[in-house]
Amino acid sequence: MASLAKAIRQERWDLAALCLLQGFLHQVAELPPDTVHALLEILSEAEDGRTG
Repeated sequence: MASLAKAIRQERWDLAALCLLQGFLHQVAELPPDTVHALLEILSEAEDGRTG
């Protein structure tokens, strides 16, 4: 979290984006496999403009 705060203070948006991505991937890695699959399906539907 300190790295993200530092990147934002320095307006290093590329580094801030990488910090956020790393945090996201860390959390996804701890989810059960079925959850990850469902999440990807939901994101794919949202990208295609389809909703529930």
